[in-house]
Amino acid sequence: MPIWESFWIRGFIPVQFLLVLLFAFLVFVAAKPILRRFNMHITAFWQALLVWFTGYAIFKFVVVPPLPSHMFYQYMGVIAAATFLWVSATDDSWNECKHTVLSLLGGRTPGWRVARALLFTSAPVLVAMNLHDSLTPKFPEPVELRTWGGAPPNSILVDDAWFTLSEERNPFRVDELGRYSDTVQSQRSDADPWNSNAIPYLRYVREGGVLYFQECHYCRGAALDGRGIFSNTMMPLPGNFSDSGLIAQRQESYLFWQIYAGGIGMPIETFPWAQTMPAYREVLSPHDAWKVILFLYWATGYEPRTWN
Repeated sequence: MPIWESFWIRGFIPVQFLLVLLFAFLVFVAAKPILRRFNMHITAFWQALLVWFTGYAIFKFVVVPPLPSHMFYQYMGVIAAATFLWVSATDDSWNECKHTVLSLLGGRTPGWRVARALLFTSAPVLVAMNLHDSLTPKFPEPVELRTWGGAPPNSILVDDAWFTLSEERNPFRVDELGRYSDTVQSQRSDADPWNSNAIPYLRYVREGGVLYFQECHYCRGAALDGRGIFSNTMMPLPGNFSDSGLIAQRQESYLFWQIYAGGIGMPIETFPWAQTMPAYREVLSPHDAWKVILFLYWATGYEPRTWN
């Protein structure tokens, strides 16, 4: 934890902030006689600049949590106005400030030339860096933990047919006789779906695999690990199906809903880190979606959770 974050005490932050400002003020007051002792003098222009940058450092790096941008710019504007009023309050300080500015812009001594070159070189660079930073997309971590998927609805409408998710079962998870079976995957875990004599279940796995590589592997990856060729353009990255905490913890009907809902159809608790997956309502038929799901469980070796 940064030292400034450990410095602040909940309930005493306003008082602590005033103490920080008081400390900065005392440093400036004490610096003046110390500089005089060494026959050093800082003109009003540089004093105002130091005050402005001190305020910038306090508001930008010391205050926790960070100030909203509109408040930060408002405070810095107030500091700039206050320092301008201060340096223009007397003729001596104003003339001293003008002399420094004019010397910086037109001074012919080597020192002023170097200072002028540094100013007109660094200023565009700083502006460009700030512009780049403001235009670069940022993906901050959400204030709450990310929820993968969220709670599904009770039923969904697909191709003019209603599917009650709590009652749906994969119609292609069947045995040799065409009857639904929770154990057919474990019984055929070593079988080859591409064998010409494969049972219906394995043929459906094969068809689901073809659909997966046609529609999904560009993002989800050939190894189902969420690292497809397009995955590096997404934030967050696609889910890793080989992770035991993902599809292994879901019912097949849950995946059926996610395929048709896509990331944009997820409930509010999944935001701001919702899935980037598109909705496949117009791409896959219900039979195609069930076959893809069948392939996902066969390829990862995980058994889908059941309602029992």
